[in-house]
Amino acid sequence: MKLTYLKLKKPVAKIKALKLKKTLLCQTKSFTLVELLVVIAIIAVMSTIVLTAINPAAYLNRGEDNERTTVLRTIQEGLDIYYLRHGRYPGLGPGGSGGDHGGDGWWGYTYAKWNGGLCSGGISLKFENSASIGFLGVLTDEGIIKSPDLNTWNDPNDPVLVPGDPSLKYNCRYVVPQGEQLAGNVQRYLLHCNLEEMNDLEANDGGTNPTVFEIMEPSPWVCIIGNYD
Repeated sequence: MKLTYLKLKKPVAKIKALKLKKTLLCQTKSFTLVELLVVIAIIAVMSTIVLTAINPAAYLNRGEDNERTTVLRTIQEGLDIYYLRHGRYPGLGPGGSGGDHGGDGWWGYTYAKWNGGLCSGGISLKFENSASIGFLGVLTDEGIIKSPDLNTWNDPNDPVLVPGDPSLKYNCRYVVPQGEQLAGNVQRYLLHCNLEEMNDLEANDGGTNPTVFEIMEPSPWVCIIGNYD
């Protein structure tokens, strides 16, 4: 008996799918070396543009400025509490500096008397900066502020007030009238810091100099003369 074998045909849909796959594989090609170099160059340019726009160094400086101004506000609150307790502000420690001043630069800053809306005339002052923190020690001893607040005040390296001059690196000061300091009855003070990036805060702090961050009581009684940007 002769057997007859039937040859089965592939489904039409499957045949079409295989042909389509073969066609797509034939049409697909890899990137050339030139195309890859062009893509890499575009990515590099875009990365440079983004980093320039973001400016990570500026963001870091703004963060440091925020920390400085926050600490100064904390110190301001501490000075207010001290005044309520004693009827005066704390004087300077034994490391305080200063003397008769007027007209000339004084350790990097120039101060003048506030006279009815004008900054003019010499004024006798005493001050402490991050090299001498006697007044903060008084606030700490009374439990008004915590010792970590001293760390940001004691920041002598940034920003440099006068680039290249190692003797003018102190960024924050507590300034009082010399006569009141000597009499042990400080009724006025000026806190100020030279910020690195946040010029808007310096210009809108209520002080007399738009290039220095200032807190003073009462406001104003003394001027900082000059541009410190």
